[in-house]
Parts: sequence; structure tokens; C-alpha cells
Amino acid sequence: TELFGQEDAAILCAAVADFKPAQASDVKIKRKGDGLHIDLVPTQDIAAALGKMKTERQHIVAFALETNNEEKNAEEKLKRKNADFIVLNSTRIPGTTFRSDDNQVGKRKNALSQEKQSRSGIRHHRPTGAATERTPKQHTTMNISIGIDVGISTTKIVGISNGKVISPVWIKATDPVTSLYGAFGKFLHDNSISLNEVGRVMLTGVGAAYIDGPIYGLPTHRVDEFVADGLGAAFVSGINRMIVVSMGTGTSLVSYDNGDIRHIGGIGIGGGTLNGLSRLLLQTDNIMQITEMALSGDVANINLSIGDISARPLPGLPMDATASLFANAQGNARQEDIAKGLICMVLQAIGSATILSSINSDIRDYVLIGNLSRLPQCKEIYPKLDKLYNVRFVIPERSEFCTAIGAALDNPAAQQQPNT
Repeated sequence: TELFGQEDAAILCAAVADFKPAQASDVKIKRKGDGLHIDLVPTQDIAAALGKMKTERQHIVAFALETNNEEKNAEEKLKRKNADFIVLNSTRIPGTTFRSDDNQVGKRKNALSQEKQSRSGIRHHRPTGAATERTPKQHTTMNISIGIDVGISTTKIVGISNGKVISPVWIKATDPVTSLYGAFGKFLHDNSISLNEVGRVMLTGVGAAYIDGPIYGLPTHRVDEFVADGLGAAFVSGINRMIVVSMGTGTSLVSYDNGDIRHIGGIGIGGGTLNGLSRLLLQTDNIMQITEMALSGDVANINLSIGDISARPLPGLPMDATASLFANAQGNARQEDIAKGLICMVLQAIGSATILSSINSDIRDYVLIGNLSRLPQCKEIYPKLDKLYNVRFVIPERSEFCTAIGAALDNPAAQQQPNT
């Protein structure tokens, strides 16, 4: 799951166990008595986690091994996991699945009732309404604008051609220069773009300072990161007046008012906060692992709510509103609950800071961008803030790529000379 954000698809063909022992033994368990009782607990549901994380551009192929009611169970799993395809195996077909080199799966298109059987190899089931397979994009312009958001270890890159976004990619590397050139090469390769189709390269992000020359001899310009945030958020959301909430290592707040872009502040709480506290409390800073843990967590075991301290709602505050973050946490709290509490704390703090930043204006639309905006918990936290404060938090499509999109959209004619 750690690399899913930078991939186009996940094929979940590994036979991962659904349960594991509640307690592991470091030594051999000796035979004693007439039997042995082992308590099992559910493992992390990787398919469900990816299904919650996936974006419009991504696809998931799931697998189902069934012993009865095969078609019904497979279709239910397809929907429950939010997958695009599912491969169904049945243990009731002799000479297939277990103890056999052969396999037999169903193949359908649009409906499970149109099933065919094939012994020639694995085929896929196609759910009704699933996205069609993508074909390579055709570019009719020779003046593609490339936007690159260069981080310290992660670089995101998009192209803008004829007012449309060309499939974005991101790359992780140990230094920003390696990350940039790796992302650039992958982007050109994946989209079948040649260098002579690129009109300009627009750099933004903290890592852009490490790039002191043109990229592959192309006209290369730097874009102020706050300007890129505003332009990208306006492009993908279609909103003309908003506060752009860039959720990075920390959080920056940018006012966008019909093209007027101003940095209005920020807070030192963001992805870096979540990573650091998770290292201390969960012994991991893998954001995908933290997110998976949080999916089965209960924040009521961590936070104190209004209902915990009052017999009736307070003015303007419902009973389930948070009274105090982490005030209900106990020393034996489950890791899943702690993970949920940490994510909720960071997201609530960002949301509260955003609302306060607009208190002296009439702007009530807040557009969330950056990697944290893709956390599934955003869809839980921010609708509650919408209702509580009569505001609107918006998570646009491709929100994690907004800064790179904004860089690609910026007009280099209004800037200084390109890098030489």
C-alpha cells in the first residue's frame, strides 16, 4: 500500500490471510492436554484500504476464492472493496485451485449472468459500470506545459495540453534532483511524449531551489509555490473565491479571489506532525500503514466529546462535537484507535485554523490540496465541520497534484528570464 499513490493499478493476487493469532509465541508451543485453543484477530484489509484510497485515475483488480454462492459472494466483494475488476475461483470445480497446476475462472462483461468458462488461464470479471481500460493519450499540440512540484524526497509532475491535464505521476527518491529527473522521465515515457512536444517546464516547491539550470535544455521557469497553489486549486475546483489549504509537511493558507492570490498564513501542523507523532506512538511513519490502522479505529476511545461532559448539547455544539483531543486516551489504548486519533487531531486542527483564517471575510469555500487531502478520514471529518460552521470544505479531483497543475498553468511571460 505504501506505493499505491504513485501507481495506476493494483492487482491483489496474493493470498493474504484474513486472520492471524492474537498472540504470537517466540518459542515452540509444546503439546499438552487434549487440544489447543488459539484466538484469532482480523488482519488488515488491504483491498478495502486501497479501495478507500483510490482516485478516479486508479484501478483495482481483486480476487475471490469461494466455496459456495460463488457469483453472489464475488459481486458483493467487488462492491464492498470498491474494486474495478474481480477474479472468481471456485473450489467446487474439480482439478482446479488447490492441489492442481490448472485454474478455471469466470469471465463476464457488464453482468455476472454472462459467464463463460475458460481453462486457458486467468481471465477477469468486469463489474457493471466499471471504468473502461485506458488507451494512450494522443497529443495534438507541440507546446505542452510541464508543471513540476519538487519536494525533498517526492516530486509530482503534470502536463497541460489544450487546457487539459495529462495523466500526472509522482516519484520518490532520496534527493530532489534525482526525484525530479526520475519523475520527468517517467512522465514522458508513460504518456508517449517527446522532448520536442514540450514548450516549457515550470518548477515549484521547496526542492526547486536545487535546480539551477534548464531541464534537458528546455525553457525552465520557477513559480512561487503559493501562486501555484492558487492557480491549481482554481483550475480543478472551478471556484473563484476560496481559501486554498495546502496540506503538506505543515499547512499553508492561500486566499484566491478572482485571480488575486495572497498567502495569508499557515500552521506548523500537517503531514510532518502525523509522521513524527506516529513514530513516537505507533513505531511507524508509513502513512499508508497508519491510514489502514485508523480505518478500524474508534476515535471515541481517544477524544473527549461534548456528550462525555454534558447531559445536553451546548449552544452551537452537538453532542458528538470534540471537546478535547486525546483527553479520553488510556495507557492501554489500541494502536488502531491511536492512529485514528492522530489523523483526526491533525485534520481537525487544520480545519479549525482554516475557518479562523477567514473570520474577517465572507469567503466560506475551502479547497483542500496536497497528500493529506487524499486520506479517507477527510471525508469523515470535514463534512462535520461543514455542518457545524456552515462552511464548505472541497476536495477536488487530483487534489494531491494541484500545486504541479498550478505551476504548469502559470504564465512565464510575467516572470523573469528562465533558468540558464
